[in-house]
Amino acid sequence: NVQTEVSFEETEKKSDVEADKRLSIMIWSGIASVLIACIFVLCMDQWLFRRRYERMTVTERFLVEVRKNLWILTKLGYTRTDTETLEELQKRVVCGLPQLFQEKQEIAFLRGYEEYLYRRREVQGDILVTAVSEREELLQWVKSERKQYYYSLSIRVRFIR
Repeated sequence: NVQTEVSFEETEKKSDVEADKRLSIMIWSGIASVLIACIFVLCMDQWLFRRRYERMTVTERFLVEVRKNLWILTKLGYTRTDTETLEELQKRVVCGLPQLFQEKQEIAFLRGYEEYLYRRREVQGDILVTAVSEREELLQWVKSERKQYYYSLSIRVRFIR
């Protein structure tokens, strides 16, 4: 009688352990599935955006690059206020980041954006290339000054549209 109770308790404990293992496997499988699905969605988003970017005009590409660069400047603490002109923002950034812009004394992508917005000048391919290179310069500066922040910033900037 006592032996039957002990074996029943042991069987019950074994089934509880097996149930816990199955539950744990189901939970980890669910987490892995969600993670894989998120990675897949992000990869598809990047792929679709790259295809869309290739079909964009030079002006549309430039505007995407300006949004990315302005976003980086915002993350570095240079948010454009409602009353601030692009030229004022440029002066503030040049003064705040002299190691980046001291030689040039201007930020070309902001100048090009200003000309596009207010002078209705057509965007040329060279200003697009300049906007991309200035973003890379900004990111390289962040990498040298704030290494931990660089990785987060460089990943997140890819999703700016």
